[in-house]
Amino acid sequence: RQYCTALRLLWSSLFPVIFRVDENDNNTYRLVGVAQHIGDREGGHYIVYVRASKMNGQEHQSNDKSWFYASDEMITKASLQQVLDCEAYILFYERVGN
Repeated sequence: RQYCTALRLLWSSLFPVIFRVDENDNNTYRLVGVAQHIGDREGGHYIVYVRASKMNGQEHQSNDKSWFYASDEMITKASLQQVLDCEAYILFYERVGN
């Protein structure tokens, strides 16, 4: 069942930052990474957006300032809107509690 939920999310241009798998699941999941493929099936490049859970040794809430864009050696700050607007190839979530 979780696999089907993930597939539905991957094919959607909109994906949740925080969600529950279903109403019987007490766990909450938070988006922590998004991989995007740029190109076609013949070739291309992968970039990722990652959420920093800690900055300067302190826990960080998911907000505009906690996302980063990485492409090869280049890492820059990214906004949550940039993350949500990308064409996701793979989504990474962490369980944050129940």
